Amino acid sequence: MVEERFLPIGLVARETGMSRDVLRKWEDRYGFPSPIRNPAGTRLYPESQVERLRAIKRLIDAGRRPAEVVMPERRASLAGGSAGARSDAFQSRIVSTIVADAMDTLKTHDVQRLHRILERDLLSNGLRRFILSTAVPLIRAVGNEWKDGGLPVYKEHVFSRVLESILDNASRRLALPGGSPRMLLTTVPGELHTLGICMARSLFLEAGADCLYLGAQMPLADIVAAVDRYRIEVLGLSFSDAFPTRQIRPCLEELRERIAPDVDIWVGGTGAVRLPRIPFAVSVFADIGDAAAELHTLRARRG
Repeated sequence: MVEERFLPIGLVARETGMSRDVLRKWEDRYGFPSPIRNPAGTRLYPESQVERLRAIKRLIDAGRRPAEVVMPERRASLAGGSAGARSDAFQSRIVSTIVADAMDTLKTHDVQRLHRILERDLLSNGLRRFILSTAVPLIRAVGNEWKDGGLPVYKEHVFSRVLESILDNASRRLALPGGSPRMLLTTVPGELHTLGICMARSLFLEAGADCLYLGAQMPLADIVAAVDRYRIEVLGLSFSDAFPTRQIRPCLEELRERIAPDVDIWVGGTGAVRLPRIPFAVSVFADIGDAAAELHTLRARRG
């Protein structure tokens, strides 16, 4: 069994962005956080509480009052149950709030605030959790709102550009030479949507891959040539809902035939997932997180 780490108040203040005075005041007023004391009387905070404090700080930064978000956490702690279950439930509430705040901001045309909300979430949680726990459900919410007629197309495009800008900045910070495997990421002609491939690029870079991103609508002949010239080991493609399903399989079959068999072809996106039959020697990932995890398997297989 892994022991939980305990952090001193100074480190907690730096980790959460909260002052020592605020942490002490909440302890007295709300009963949360609830540190232990060492023999010298120093406050020591369980790491699980620090994680929840980060989430609370995000809500407060988004405009919530401390009593609204600290008291429910205290009641959850007193109610019993496993720490993991409480943490998961609390994180779910946080994600729902971030998604709702981002959607409201998108509807009010405040692009700068939308950018701040998402950037703050990325900085608070790290890239992987931001993509899997915030960006993915937010993309789903934006898509559903657009389909229901509650969001015009131009606002969907504004959202996409804001999220892509954040992901581009994160990817530039992560991009280092010498990564493995060497990956080429793009979309085929007719596929205009690049948000899925941008998220994949960020996750792959974080996992240590070397990613060559070519943007959207790359002709198949150029994809084949780039794979050969840059000694690519994995070709990654994304197909959105908007791309005709009947065209996906012929594209993949042509690429598979023209690209060396030792080059893996990975495909994601809602368009690819609905394929009735997957072409030979092509891997389709329904979950972007699964694709990132597969990098470790690929490295082990290739030594």
